[in-house]
Amino acid sequence: MNLTKQDLMKAMEKEPGLTDMGISWKTSGDDFERHRTDLADNLKDFRLCCKWLSQCKQIKTINRQAGNSYSLKPLIEAWAGKYISNGAIIAAAIHLEIPYQTFFDSPNICLALSNRCPFIKRSREFLKADGGMPTAPDDRD
Repeated sequence: MNLTKQDLMKAMEKEPGLTDMGISWKTSGDDFERHRTDLADNLKDFRLCCKWLSQCKQIKTINRQAGNSYSLKPLIEAWAGKYISNGAIIAAAIHLEIPYQTFFDSPNICLALSNRCPFIKRSREFLKADGGMPTAPDDRD
């Protein structure tokens, strides 16, 4: 996947309240601008999230059982071997055109992903076993 800064910016344009923290319902002020800039400057995390989410099975309807963006965060972090922002996950979902639902006054989204997706199941199993994710570093870049 050859993703560019322009891809990230397009995703951010589709959700004007999107920051590195998730979706902000307060879209002005210094904190908002700083968090929005932090997301815009983080192309690597956006790429990692796109790669991870592209391995998940999309479905047509929002599935709260598969988890929200924040509950998927530790799965992606374990796979990536680094901190990942909630906003990078949301930007990746928008870019990949995964249907999602926002919630008033929440920075998180729910996605249309199958909770039977083998990749999500395997990720949760590895986290429960506290063994991390079996991924070579070159798979993540």
